[in-house]
Amino acid sequence: MIALIMTVLDVDKRGALDGLVNEGFLEPSKPRTAAERRAYSLARQAEELLIADAEDWYDALTTELEVTKQALFIPGATTKERLRAGRAARELYFLESLDGAAILRLFTASRRDDAARTSALVMEGRRLGEEQRRREQKRIEELGRQEASCENA
Repeated sequence: MIALIMTVLDVDKRGALDGLVNEGFLEPSKPRTAAERRAYSLARQAEELLIADAEDWYDALTTELEVTKQALFIPGATTKERLRAGRAARELYFLESLDGAAILRLFTASRRDDAARTSALVMEGRRLGEEQRRREQKRIEELGRQEASCENA
């Protein structure tokens, strides 16, 4: 397979392997020197932060669109509110159809085009995530208390 890639792309073995890594077919080789390991670690941390920001942005954006979409079900909503809700529903449907790579590309484009709004959505997504984690922790604690009271009874 490497020979085929080397022939088609007209590259050496290193170039073929790099191409496979860039396309996601191979994991990057582990860095050998301390400087390479440090650079690799920093790159991984930056990548993990970017992914976390994209997840927070996506969560906040879909929540915002879901709230806007609910105007479709409010009796007496104006035509303008219904149109806005319809656009939100369409955009929400589109966002929910995307895979992780597409969401990351959309996040990157959004950050470039409207940094302030994207940053605000990331912060809102973090807040929503924290609220959800607190609710889950309370639920776990409540289940633990219920279990303990059942054992004592």
